[in-house]
Amino acid sequence: MKTKITLFIVLALLLSAAPTLAQHGDRARLQYALEKTDELITRARETVLESGSERARNQFDMAVKLQGMAKRLFSNSAFNDDELMANSTKYTLSARQKAQRAIAITSQAEENEDYVRRRLDKADDLIRRIEDRVGDDASPGLRLMLDSVREKQQRAIEFFRNRRLKASLQLTLQVENSLNEAAEKVGSFNRAQKQYSASLERYNSLQERIQLSGNEDSPQVKRALENAARLHAQAENLTSEGGRYGRANQLLYDAIAKLTRLTENLREPAQIKTAIDDLKKVAEQLGRQVEQFGDRKAKEQYRNALQHLEKAGTLYNRGDYQGATAQVQAARQIMTRISKIVEEPIMIEHGLELLRAMVNRLEDKVAASDNPLLEKQFREAQGHLGQAAGFYRSGNYASATAQLELAERLLARIEHSLGE
Repeated sequence: MKTKITLFIVLALLLSAAPTLAQHGDRARLQYALEKTDELITRARETVLESGSERARNQFDMAVKLQGMAKRLFSNSAFNDDELMANSTKYTLSARQKAQRAIAITSQAEENEDYVRRRLDKADDLIRRIEDRVGDDASPGLRLMLDSVREKQQRAIEFFRNRRLKASLQLTLQVENSLNEAAEKVGSFNRAQKQYSASLERYNSLQERIQLSGNEDSPQVKRALENAARLHAQAENLTSEGGRYGRANQLLYDAIAKLTRLTENLREPAQIKTAIDDLKKVAEQLGRQVEQFGDRKAKEQYRNALQHLEKAGTLYNRGDYQGATAQVQAARQIMTRISKIVEEPIMIEHGLELLRAMVNRLEDKVAASDNPLLEKQFREAQGHLGQAAGFYRSGNYASATAQLELAERLLARIEHSLGE
């Protein structure tokens, strides 16, 4: 009996100690969790301090505070206070999350730093390339822009060194935009340089041609050469002093225009003589057409054109080239009008010849076809052709053309029916 009582007491003591043993296990797990968080915070501390990231530092500071609160609650829960242990667990887990977040931020900051460094290097490279393209001939405006760009880029580099990545990135992106604009200006500048070189070559060629013409003693030639030389000198000053090739090109274009007009004037006598001779040949050929196809009005206009052409020759021999040119133009205009007048009867005569040949070719075939419809159409075509000839002889060219068109359509239809 005594043995049973003893066993009962031992069993009762074990049962009453069960919750205490369980709580002791929870406390051990919490202590382990606190130790793991401490290890993570220790690891994060060095990483955060080296990164210099303000965001990471904020997360790390919060982790330290939360871990401190968790430890205090753990110390105060010596008598196994469930609520204090639960809060301690919550705070240490939150501290661990903050420490992990701080480490993640430092990793992201390193990536951002690499990105900003690459953008800075790209801008530096662009600056060097543009300066190499410009050389020493950059215009004042372009030089001012490049100086401003270099100053901004230096500030961006300083921001980067001070860990102000966002400010550094914003500024170096502005530098890139300015450099793209500068690159366009440099491209325009280089094109203007090439244009100026080509224009200068053209200017020198014209000047040499005029000098070799042997007309340098002429007052007109001297005046034109002096004006062109003055413009050329102004253009050269613009390119040598400020690289202003755009304005220099305009001045050189004006100089070239003056020299070009001068060379044309020097060639003018020969050109006028050629024009007179060519127009005489045209007049000779046109005269035969007017004699054959022209009416009274056309013949009168033709005589008028010959008078202008004769005056052109007289004025040319006197050295009045301007007057000769005016007479040549008048004669040419009249001959153009006459050509339009005589062209129509020529075309009608040609049409009559073609359709007559077609009638002769189809006549026997139509008769052999023994087709009344084709024979009727053939007679109608012959009738239209006869009327066209009559209108042509009377000078009614519009009616003649209309009858030719009717005859041509009928003959084409007949030809198709015969399988031609």
